[in-house]
Amino acid sequence: MEIQVIRGTVANIRHSTEVSGNDKSVSTSQVAVFDLDGQAVEIKLMESIVLSNGDRVIVAGDTRRGLFRGLAYRNETRRVDGKGPAWIYLIVGIVFCAVIVFLPIGLWMIAKSRKYDLAFKAVTGQPA
Repeated sequence: MEIQVIRGTVANIRHSTEVSGNDKSVSTSQVAVFDLDGQAVEIKLMESIVLSNGDRVIVAGDTRRGLFRGLAYRNETRRVDGKGPAWIYLIVGIVFCAVIVFLPIGLWMIAKSRKYDLAFKAVTGQPA
């Protein structure tokens, strides 16, 4: 569960809102796609992402197919940080583990929760 940390200056930022769900429930995510010193980065969170061109940031996450997917960030210019929903993955993971049939899914969700937590600690300088 290796977390990569990159830092640099934001350029070419694009913000969007992603809505998903059905007629009974809807969820909304905020998405920011930008270049960080030449590396393509995407951050998708349930909270606002406070980034602008020229901001100095630290992003923690992992790379998939050439795109760095940020799980947490710290905007050093504006002194703001954000992270993914670690607590949701943790709670649902524990519930799924309690039902033995869903044990693999529950363990995956707990691991995902830990990954979000480690990413946030990496960008805020907190000990892992």
